Amino acid sequence: MKELTNMENRTGFPANALRLCIDRKDEDIHGRLYCMAGEEAVRFDSFITLFMLGEEIFDYLHVPQAYQQKRSFREVEGYLDSIDWTAWEEPLKIYERHGQLATYDIVVQTRKKTSWQGLLKNEEGSVLATFGSDLELLHLLEENLSHMTVL
Repeated sequence: MKELTNMENRTGFPANALRLCIDRKDEDIHGRLYCMAGEEAVRFDSFITLFMLGEEIFDYLHVPQAYQQKRSFREVEGYLDSIDWTAWEEPLKIYERHGQLATYDIVVQTRKKTSWQGLLKNEEGSVLATFGSDLELLHLLEENLSHMTVL
């Protein structure tokens, strides 16, 4: 019987997940996010923009739904509105996207109290940890990146 590769073992990339490709770490992190909206990379240059763009992606995809509505006194056009998304021809190709320094999958199961709750996975798909807030996820990422060489 043929042994399956890591990519063949996977049945699909969840809509409520982000592929986090970290290319560089100095006093902050720099890299790309990928999601099921399309093949385009969403670039970030700090933990703050990572969370802001992630939130915008989940709002764009309508999954997972936020438990609270955001209040705004004016219509704000988001960064993602400027992207002309190209649908994934083969959705499993998202697993071929890798960061120069590290790669993680963030699976957000719920968005309660204006924060994320979910799973942090390594690039092979093994669960590294669960998190109950953005701050916990930030600490998990910092902890995992602390032993890596700064590029």
